[in-house]
Amino acid sequence: MKPLFWIFATMLTISAGCAHAQPQPQSNLEAALRDNDFAVVQAVAADRGQPRAERALAAAAIDYWQLRDDGAGPALVHASVDPSLSADLRRDASIILSDLRLRQSRYAESLAALDAALPNVSDPAVRADLQQTRTFIAPLVNAPAMQVRVGGPGSVALTRDATSHMRAQIGVNNGTVDAIVDTGSGVSTLSLSNARRLGVHMLTGQASIGTATSAAVTTGLAIADKVTFGGAEFRNVIFLVMPDEALTFASGAYVVHAIIGLPLLMPLGRVEYTKVGDGATETLRYGPSPNRPGANSNLLADGVEAVALARADDGSRTLRFFIDNGAPHSHLNRRFVADFPEIAATGQHQAVTTTGGGGSETQQDALRLPSITLHIGDGSALITDVPVIDDHHAARHGDIGLDALEAGAGYVLDFQAMRLELLR
Repeated sequence: MKPLFWIFATMLTISAGCAHAQPQPQSNLEAALRDNDFAVVQAVAADRGQPRAERALAAAAIDYWQLRDDGAGPALVHASVDPSLSADLRRDASIILSDLRLRQSRYAESLAALDAALPNVSDPAVRADLQQTRTFIAPLVNAPAMQVRVGGPGSVALTRDATSHMRAQIGVNNGTVDAIVDTGSGVSTLSLSNARRLGVHMLTGQASIGTATSAAVTTGLAIADKVTFGGAEFRNVIFLVMPDEALTFASGAYVVHAIIGLPLLMPLGRVEYTKVGDGATETLRYGPSPNRPGANSNLLADGVEAVALARADDGSRTLRFFIDNGAPHSHLNRRFVADFPEIAATGQHQAVTTTGGGGSETQQDALRLPSITLHIGDGSALITDVPVIDDHHAARHGDIGLDALEAGAGYVLDFQAMRLELLR
């Protein structure tokens, strides 16, 4: 499991860490679950030579990644207590179950599953990350589940701001607010002044939020009775509430009032971003997809994170990328260097500075690649001047930003077919 929540991913993240990372040896399935290695997990599920319980857990993980939550839930509950599985795999099943229940807004069940897993997590850093995640879930145990009414197809006009983030007007309770629309955010966010203005219900308790620079920020939590986005209506929406100064940059020249995250985008079905004219504006269209997951699916939902499966220059091996349309630029990481040393060898060593809600962090031993071509579905994107940094994520190869997603006319995130498409 990777970090559960990215909030304005270039700024803030609630970090759950690689909760499957335990001392060696690991089973083939355990390592594959840790890495979101869809092909290996799929192979285990299909291999009748594998133990029945491991095949069932593998099948449940596939359902979880492909948003078939109703099928994944009972199987993960069973796997979390199945004595025929190893203690490590039971732990992993509990952690995935916690993510699933959180995605379903079943907060008390999410907390119970996480608490069942924690005693079996021996790595101190991983345990600390999971405890940090617990600070987010615990205040929500009595919160009502989010309800969604999408209706028919709809569209939303988006405007690109000075940092290339796409913004839209959203409704919160009886007011409106300017919000960044960000796939890299695993939970929506409001500034404190806007939370007060819009009358959201503040909850008792606070969450500890890790940042892109490994610093920590404390944030409040709130529930909005109603949020409207286009023609879709959401009830009982959880928001992080951040101090205004934490969302104000460049001496007040750039201000974030609100962020709409992935939990409000996934229920929209097929979500298409299309550039208009010179790209200063975009149209977000959503509606039901005619397709369902199949052999060409290349999109996974890990909790409330969207993960793309892509291929690199040689096209022969699969890479895993966090999808972050709140980041203007893509990046690669140390896992990429380990798995693709021949491509990494084309880079030059130089310092790279990461700026986030916790300040800035300069990595002196970073790399920059002159270019790399990513093959995504039937399309491809050439990205240049690509930083290779330690982003503290060992299970994926980096993040896909707007330079890859908008290499053409736009892109599609189809959460019913589980497919990422680049529009030409």
